[in-house]
Amino acid sequence: MPLADGALSSDAVRVSLADVTRRVASVVPTLRDVLAIPFSASVSSATSFAVTGVGGSEGPARLLVAALVSTGRLARFVPISAFVECTVAPRGREALCIFSQGLSPNARVAIDGAAAFHEAFLFTSLATTAPCLLEFVAKGGHVVPLPPSEESGTLLRVVGPAVAMLAAALFASEERHEALVEPSRISAALARTAASAKSLVRGIEKARLSSALAFVTTGENESLAHGLAIKWIEGLARPAPPTWDALEVAHGPFHAFYAESMLLVALGPRSSIFERLEAILVPERHTLVHFETTLPFPYARLELEVAVNELFLAAFAASPRDLFAWPSKGKDEALYGIAEPLIRTS
Repeated sequence: MPLADGALSSDAVRVSLADVTRRVASVVPTLRDVLAIPFSASVSSATSFAVTGVGGSEGPARLLVAALVSTGRLARFVPISAFVECTVAPRGREALCIFSQGLSPNARVAIDGAAAFHEAFLFTSLATTAPCLLEFVAKGGHVVPLPPSEESGTLLRVVGPAVAMLAAALFASEERHEALVEPSRISAALARTAASAKSLVRGIEKARLSSALAFVTTGENESLAHGLAIKWIEGLARPAPPTWDALEVAHGPFHAFYAESMLLVALGPRSSIFERLEAILVPERHTLVHFETTLPFPYARLELEVAVNELFLAAFAASPRDLFAWPSKGKDEALYGIAEPLIRTS
C-alpha cells in the first residue's frame, strides 16, 4: 500500500508502514494456527471471575467478562489500578484472570495479588520459563501461553490482542461447558472477513481516513467494540474513537459532527437501524462503513478485529508515522513502571 500524497517519506516511517502491514497480514494465519491446537486452560472451580488487563490487553479482558456474563456467570472487570492501590478483594470463591501480552510492570502488581483469590489464570506471551511465571505457577497459578513469542519494538500491538481475544472466547466456552464453534468455521469466516474488509476499505476516500471516527453498534452489541479504539491511540496518536448505540447518534452526536467530516463504523449483524442512520448522513462529509459479523458471540469479536485491522492499516498508510521512536517514549515511567502495590497511609 503506497504512502499517501504528501506523507512523510523517512526510512523510519516506511519501515513502520511495512511492519504494520506485515503484522496485519499475519493475524488470520496466526489465529488459524491457534485454532488447530486444543485449548489447554484448566476449567476453574470458582463461582465468579475478576478479570483485568490494561492497554491492548483490556479488550480481551472485557470480552471474557462479557462472554461469561452473557450466559449468567458472575464476572467483573477490575482495573489494574485497583491492585496498585490495594482496593480490590476477592468476592467469595472468585478466580482472577490476568491478560498481559508481554507482562508489563503494572500486570505484575495483579500477579502479586493473585494469592488472595480462589484461583488465578494468566494469559501471556511471555516464556513460561520466566522466573516470575515459575513463581506464579509454584503458588498454584495457571499460565495460558499465547503466541506470538515476540511483538515488541513499537507501542502498537496487533497480533497479540487478536490471539488473546480468541483465548478469551475459548476459555469462556470451556467455563460454560459449551461445545466449541467448529474451528474450520471460524477460520473460514475470518478469511472472508479480511477479504471483504479490504474491499470495503478501498472504497473509502483517503481524506475520510484521516477524519474523526466513531464505532456504532445496536442492541446489546456494545461489547463487540471493546479494545478496537486502542489502535487509533497507539498507532495513530489520535483520541480514542467513541462507541455509540445507533439510536444514540440522534441524541447529540449527530448534531455535534453534522458540519464536520466523520467516518462511522457500524459493527455487528445487519440492522435496519443502520440503514436509517445512513439516511441522515451527508455524503459529502460523512461515510458509513459496515463490518458485518456472521459468527456467534464472542467469536464475532474476532471478525471485527480482523476487519478493523484493515481499516486501521488504510488509515495508517494515509497518515503514517514513526512507530519505533514516538515522541513520548520512555517518559511514562512514573505510571508504566509501577510494579508493586502503592500502600496508602490514609
